[in-house]
Parts: sequence; structure tokens; C-alpha cells
Amino acid sequence: MVMKKKIIWEKDSIGKSAIYKWKNRKKIIPIHSKTIATSKMKDVKYLSASLSNSPIMFYEWIWFLWDYKSYVDFFGIYKNEPSSEYKENNVSYICLRKSRWDKKTDTQLLSRGNDGLDYILSDLQLQSKNIFLDSRETPKIIELTQDIINSAKNGFAMKKIEREDIPCEYLEFQILDNYMDIHFGYITCKNECKEFESMSNLWCKEFEALSLKTGLIPDNNFQVSYKLSLWDQIGRIGQES
Repeated sequence: MVMKKKIIWEKDSIGKSAIYKWKNRKKIIPIHSKTIATSKMKDVKYLSASLSNSPIMFYEWIWFLWDYKSYVDFFGIYKNEPSSEYKENNVSYICLRKSRWDKKTDTQLLSRGNDGLDYILSDLQLQSKNIFLDSRETPKIIELTQDIINSAKNGFAMKKIEREDIPCEYLEFQILDNYMDIHFGYITCKNECKEFESMSNLWCKEFEALSLKTGLIPDNNFQVSYKLSLWDQIGRIGQES
């Protein structure tokens, strides 16, 4: 039976949850908790929301995933291409999406019972905050994103190196812009990309500042769609167990 389910870890700036159409799935084994957590972060294909009675679609644009020893941070921007309705005013919108997954807490909570499905489908594992903004109010993050896009076109110089002073344990990045589709990640103790890491830090600092805003409030529940379906991943993992 297909049902509408609140995705209670995906919230707008005033705490209202997104919804998703889903089917019940099977039992999940604890070892795949990280797979599900990072899928919740990275695998959002698009979001949709009604803003001032106008339906708006937000598509993937750019995201960063910083994997630290004790937690994982995700920062993503999803953008709307102006429809014909808005071209005269050149209005476009972006959605800022921020998530954190705490590894120790996840391990403790997941190990409390034999069946982790209820936990995986709750907002205990992680929460994502989604903020909808008029892009005209966010010129700095747009400029920094464009700088990264331009640099990515020429390629980032990666250096093999042993280092202890690392920004995180693993850094992952994706950008989808027109015909550009770049997705890469690397273990930071074995590799260094100074230009990319410097630009990433500046970008994330600006993102953090913007994430304090309330932004535009959706008229109703906003909707989230995942690549390959997060629920299908949970189902496949259950079958493997």
C-alpha cells in the first residue's frame, strides 16, 4: 500500500516536515547505518515547495560532505531555474540544506534494539534543515559557487601527500551546472588540494551565515525526492540481511 509519510528529519526553517510517498520495507542491519545516513544527506534529487502560492522546483546544484572522526556534515544548495512566469523580474530561488550525522550517537541508538528500521525512519539519526531563499538576497554564496564552477572547469590540482593537519578525514563534493557534472572525494591524510579546500572553507562559512536565516516559508509541506529512492535502499539492505 502506497502511503504519504512525513520525512521528519527534513524540515523547513520553522520546523515543518517534508513528505514522501513510500511503502513499508524490511528489517535493516546496523552495519549499514552509515550508508543510510549519508544517503539521506547526498541523495536528494530535487525538492518542491509552494512559495506565495507558486509551485517551485529545486534541483541539485552544489554540495559538500565533510566526514570527521566523530560526525559528518553536509552542506547543499538546490536551485530553481526561473520559469516564464518570473522571467520579467528575473526572480530565482535557492534552497539551502544542512545536515549533521553524529557517529557515536548513531551507534548507541541503533544498538538498543534488534530492529533499527524505526530508528532509521525517525529524526533521531539526523535532521536536515531546509531554507528557501530569494537568490537576489544571497549574492555572496552565488558568487562563491560560480568561482568554484569556474575553477572546476580547469581542474583542481591534487597532490599525494602524508599529512596530519587535515580539514577532515574525508571530503566529498558534487556540482551539477548546465552540462557540468563533477563528483569526487578523497581521503585527506593521503591527498591535498589546497585551492579546492580553501574555496570550500570560504563557501561553507558563507553557507553557515545564511543558514541562520528563516527565509521564505512554504505554503504547505514541501516535498523531497531521492535518487533511486532512499526507501528502496532500505528495502535492498533488509533483503541482504
